[in-house]
Amino acid sequence: MPTTYDYLKELSDLFVADLHTSQYYRNLPLEERAGVDQRLARDAAEGSLPLVPGAAEADLGLLDEAIAEWLGVEMPECVKALLRQVDGFVENGTTLYSVDPELLKETDGWRPGMAGQNQMFWIEFPELSHRWLLVGDNELSFFAYDLVRGEFWALDRYGLDQQHQFADGDDLLRFMLRTALRFKD
Repeated sequence: MPTTYDYLKELSDLFVADLHTSQYYRNLPLEERAGVDQRLARDAAEGSLPLVPGAAEADLGLLDEAIAEWLGVEMPECVKALLRQVDGFVENGTTLYSVDPELLKETDGWRPGMAGQNQMFWIEFPELSHRWLLVGDNELSFFAYDLVRGEFWALDRYGLDQQHQFADGDDLLRFMLRTALRFKD
């Protein structure tokens, strides 16, 4: 069975291929395009997966503070561990929330942030509040951590029924990556 790293590598390769065929990339001046390619090569040479970075500890600290302030709960270590592997992604309708771009003072925040998404959905679905920390979603499900029981679950997006329990955060991440990459079991 493929490992989480195998799926992350596949996602990285997909993102790099998409970048190279994008209008944005094709419109870059040759010097800037070479700079992008050098950065991608440097990331790969340093053992990082290009365009699929894990969250930095300092960024996780900012997210931890925001979740405590905005939501009044502590961010579990196992959720931080997910973000250390990959700081969010959006692909084929599957989203793993990231460190909120506004916490990092980013102007190109293209990924939904974990604190902001939870703040929004806790208002929309009060029964989630202080019980479920959402880590991602797709068209049918929320992917969440049960703050009371310490378990990862897929919840029905509309009825909030528990659909599937994951063995741990890595099991959840592998499922989300398989779904995003449209791999069959």
